[in-house]
Amino acid sequence: MKTYFYCALAVLLAFIQLSFFSSFYIFGATVSIVLVMLLALIITKDTRNAYFCALASGLVLDMHSELFFGHITLLLLLVVFLSTLILKIFLEHSTIFAKVALSFIATIGFALLQYVFLYGLHVVGVVGLKPILTFEGIVDVFISAILNTLVLFLVVKGILFFNMYFDKREYRSNSFIS
Repeated sequence: MKTYFYCALAVLLAFIQLSFFSSFYIFGATVSIVLVMLLALIITKDTRNAYFCALASGLVLDMHSELFFGHITLLLLLVVFLSTLILKIFLEHSTIFAKVALSFIATIGFALLQYVFLYGLHVVGVVGLKPILTFEGIVDVFISAILNTLVLFLVVKGILFFNMYFDKREYRSNSFIS
């Protein structure tokens, strides 16, 4: 049931990202709330649902993309896999702030993976290439990474606060019964 809820939330966030956040620029960059949700699931150790959500939201984003069907899904699944791998190898016993810093790395990694994919299509001659290796492109990627990191920090702190609140509430109700 939880997986269905997360997948429905991922699809809803993908539609919100397509309709609202795609035209909402802050210093030339946008917040990728789908990527933020996936990273929040990874940080809270729910990687199984992160893969399902990457698949569901990636398919929705691919339906509205002008490139090949499946490229955003593939990139999101790859980012989830690499972020999970980095989290398990390097950041298993670190603080929440180090795990949120993973968002910065993952956002830059997502932009670079997308650039490599588009560059490969450009070499083949399928698509024209918008260069991100200009000063403006690099600044946009870093601002996007900073925005995603700030949003993820707020989301993770909210999740931890609500988990702590409901755990205390459950503890109080259990102690009242006994």
